[in-house]
Amino acid sequence: MSRILRAVLALAVALGLVLVASSCASSSRSGLPAPTATASAAVCPPISGTAGPTHMGPERLGSDRSTAIAAAAQAKMPAASRGRQYQIFFCPHAGIRVGLASRTLIGYMLAAGILNARGYLGRVVWISTSSDLYSIDGIVAGAIIAPIITPAGITIGGSVSALHGRLPLSAPETVGANDWYYGLWDGCTIVLKTSAHQDVVQEFGVAYPWAGRLLARTFMQGTFD
Repeated sequence: MSRILRAVLALAVALGLVLVASSCASSSRSGLPAPTATASAAVCPPISGTAGPTHMGPERLGSDRSTAIAAAAQAKMPAASRGRQYQIFFCPHAGIRVGLASRTLIGYMLAAGILNARGYLGRVVWISTSSDLYSIDGIVAGAIIAPIITPAGITIGGSVSALHGRLPLSAPETVGANDWYYGLWDGCTIVLKTSAHQDVVQEFGVAYPWAGRLLARTFMQGTFD
């Protein structure tokens, strides 16, 4: 990626614009040990499948709740809500979780001019994982985010190492005890979670390209209702 294009991407992320390209690298990491089982995740199977611009393992963007649960059941991944109406956790401590669009999020989407916003109600709009057995463009859980700081000392974003260089990220938005970042790369919207004011990626995943038109806080909060 040229230096000019990288600068355009960074500016677009900072301004919340959407860049749509043709493809996104899909990958899985095999030959690695499975995550250590915990009491609540002891029945989980080894992580399998790939991650790409619209899917992670058995889960796909756009699925409704019943389809998402059925896909996980076929992969023998138990599901739990953990008290959240618009999220589903599959193998909670070593697997995947999805965020479903709430009415609050639909309202934000309509205000942002996103077409057919109402059609996303109750459907999966982001998928993330804390497992290091998946990767997106070389990004994995445990990756380190480097801040982008202006000469005036203001943090306007960040970047993370990817297959094709460093991926520019949005400025962090805090939801609860965590910070969320966006990155745009080859048609993907990549989401990354860290502990607040920390730089280690705890979860990463994929979301619809239009997610970049909403602040990370607005987008993620719309699935935390």
